[in-house]
Amino acid sequence: MSKSNSDYKNLSRLLNNMLDEYMNDYHMQINACNDFRLPIDWDFNNRVNPDFHLAYVRRGSGSYNYGLDNYKDVMKTGKIYFFSTGYRHSRTLNKQDLPHMILMRFNMINNNTNEPIEVKEPFGFSIPDNHSILHNYLTVLINNYHNPTKSYGKKIAMSILEQILYELAENIMSLQTPRNIDKRLRKTVEYIQLNIHRHIPLDELCHIAGLSKNYFRKLFKAEYGLYPKAYMINMRLEQAERLLMKTEYTIKEISQLLGYSDPYSFSKQYKEKRGYPPSLYRLHGKNALI
Repeated sequence: MSKSNSDYKNLSRLLNNMLDEYMNDYHMQINACNDFRLPIDWDFNNRVNPDFHLAYVRRGSGSYNYGLDNYKDVMKTGKIYFFSTGYRHSRTLNKQDLPHMILMRFNMINNNTNEPIEVKEPFGFSIPDNHSILHNYLTVLINNYHNPTKSYGKKIAMSILEQILYELAENIMSLQTPRNIDKRLRKTVEYIQLNIHRHIPLDELCHIAGLSKNYFRKLFKAEYGLYPKAYMINMRLEQAERLLMKTEYTIKEISQLLGYSDPYSFSKQYKEKRGYPPSLYRLHGKNALI
């Protein structure tokens, strides 16, 4: 479906409003998460889900129909679909070329009432995964979610799901206001996002970008306003803040999820950069600044 700038603005508004509400009072709950070739009888008509539906096309063909005009949105490799709770949509599979998809159902649960979030204006959309970051996120999510040997597997999966939703919101904004970001820089940022739990050496990022250290640092600072090391630290602390506000993980657990050697190193860096300890942020959120 060809969307105008106003369409993208509306989608951006709906998704960001939902995420703003989520940040204040909700946590993630993954209900189903699978990566498989769909069975031949997995068509459906006019379905309205009680939870959120995320679908990523690895290969194969078919279509989703949705919207007031029942628009037929043809499946393509790398396309991702998002349907909120209460949004009517249909799916048709090509029986000669059944799609292999990543399918996920999840809810946002209120921390106080244990009830799912209410979406006042149900919505749905699809966007292309032009840079494969969503595919990479989903692959890592599934591997963690279904790995019985990882004690934190499901927690990591829910954390990655948050990243996916924020990435979707960012992608919609970029469709609304296109920017020409150097592909070499974009690749390194995607790599940082996927490896947020690692302290990535500058040499590794330069190798991915194919640039010398000095030139890479100069380009990166010009585009993102921070040098690579500071950018990675800030991204890690932002993820820590989401976990502090949205989960009951201890500071020790959060430090482990984000790759710190111990909770003291995490707390020390957090306080150096934010001016207050993570325990204070957990109590007061952004009001800790006041």
